[in-house]
Amino acid sequence: MADFEYDGYRLWGSFEPYKQDETQTLHYLLTQVNINMPNGTVLELPNKDYIYEKWMVLFLEDYKASGYNRYIMIKLNTTLEINGETVWCYFHGPGRSAMRDTIKSRGGFSSGGGAVYLEDMNNYLMVMPKNPLIQKDNYYEIGEGPYNQPFRVMGFDVQSNPGVEYVTLEIVYRYDQTPAPAPSSAAASEDFFWFTGQDLPAASSSETIGG
Repeated sequence: MADFEYDGYRLWGSFEPYKQDETQTLHYLLTQVNINMPNGTVLELPNKDYIYEKWMVLFLEDYKASGYNRYIMIKLNTTLEINGETVWCYFHGPGRSAMRDTIKSRGGFSSGGGAVYLEDMNNYLMVMPKNPLIQKDNYYEIGEGPYNQPFRVMGFDVQSNPGVEYVTLEIVYRYDQTPAPAPSSAAASEDFFWFTGQDLPAASSSETIGG
């Protein structure tokens, strides 16, 4: 049994590894039928050492005859900063695998359907709660220390699985996010025009072209 907090209540459920997931990325969470959690809900659930980790409701499996709800949960393994806010997500590297196929297609599950994000297996996949700030061509840095890498959003899908967002990323060159220096005087502002976008000072009569 596993205890978790949802909607201000302390609840109990059975937290079990998904049958085909050797990586322990997917789990089942079995709860009472009166516990209704939408897709994209993030919970803290205990591992075998009773250390709480972040998991997200991927979807509720159609299992009506069982007498309980069986949620498919995905382990969130990294964070990124969006407008100063830390957001948890599941991040997966490139390459075709059974895990990637299961996540993108809800493969093997009775609900069927598939995510419509880009299918190039050389790209990276991110699965997270639906977030309106995720847009095509957004730039993010993911990972810490020497493992930090820059990425650009190539596409995203928020339709296939309501409440959950599938994001396709590609590695790009690191952006220089250093703020542009401020001119030290009005005379020097002309040198910084291309950095600041400010209007150039009006030219005197002696500086007028052709004058």
